[in-house]
Amino acid sequence: MSGLYSTFVKEPLFNLIQLLYNLTGDTGWSIVLVAVIINLALFPLFAKSFINGQKTRLLQPDLKKIQKKYKDNPQVMYAKTREFYKKHGIKNGATFLTLIVQILLLLGLYTIIRNIVNGDVDKLPELYSWVNGEQFNHTAFGFLDIRKLPKEYKYILPVITAVLAYFQGMFTFKWGPKKKIDAIVDSRKDKKKEEGIAGQLQKSMQFQSLYILPIFFFFINVSLVTGVNIYFLTSTSIGVIRQIALSLYYSSHIDKLLEEVADSDPTSRDKNTSNNIDMTADPSQITSRPNITKVIDVKAKKKTTSKSKSKNKKGNKKGMKKKK
Repeated sequence: MSGLYSTFVKEPLFNLIQLLYNLTGDTGWSIVLVAVIINLALFPLFAKSFINGQKTRLLQPDLKKIQKKYKDNPQVMYAKTREFYKKHGIKNGATFLTLIVQILLLLGLYTIIRNIVNGDVDKLPELYSWVNGEQFNHTAFGFLDIRKLPKEYKYILPVITAVLAYFQGMFTFKWGPKKKIDAIVDSRKDKKKEEGIAGQLQKSMQFQSLYILPIFFFFINVSLVTGVNIYFLTSTSIGVIRQIALSLYYSSHIDKLLEEVADSDPTSRDKNTSNNIDMTADPSQITSRPNITKVIDVKAKKKTTSKSKSKNKKGNKKGMKKKK
């Protein structure tokens, strides 16, 4: 297993760092560029996780019904939940896969930077034949020593990383585009109950993202050398940009997501996905709780066309009645 890990993780990482160092002549910039390349490579997984999260929020009321119906039979509830996720194309494995890949890459990068810092050349992975071996310097950006702990620089890097993590949480839960749509439920009592459960979960996730995660990042980075802190800081910065970009894009293209969810619902009355979800405003507005199983008309970008069609139909019906 260690041989596979070295071959598929550590060796490519080390060769990439060496290649970038040959181009930049600076260890700090090579680490930054490695973080950028890794995050770009993992972007499809991040995007898939984001979409799955939005789908789960949209379908939460229907999922609650399944859990309520089979609460006395956990095995059946688990099977029905998996069937529900599969039906709507929700694959939570993308989130776990992203997390596992990140951990593997981080561990490999930490080992490589530690060996570079300690001068353990023998412990570094082998270079590819087309990569020139060049001894790393221990200076990043011309003034940071990658061997030193953050306390040598007054904990500036861990603090900035924690603040950026906080900003990412704020944009996710408070600063992001506002999403509103009329939710349709069977009864007000059920609606209040669902809002209570969902509200508690939302508050828990919000608290962890805004406070627990930044504090966790701070204490982790305090114990790591400056070289690894540079990677964490760069990755967190990219994470903030990625969150903003995905939120803004899907807030203006949410109709595509809604149609994909509705199209996977067999309760639809026809194959026209625009007849399954009621969108009372611009497609950039969306709630976290529409009832997908309700069959109603969509009013989105084709609002004008649909209105004109409905008027023509009404006019034809009135004309038929008058002739009779």
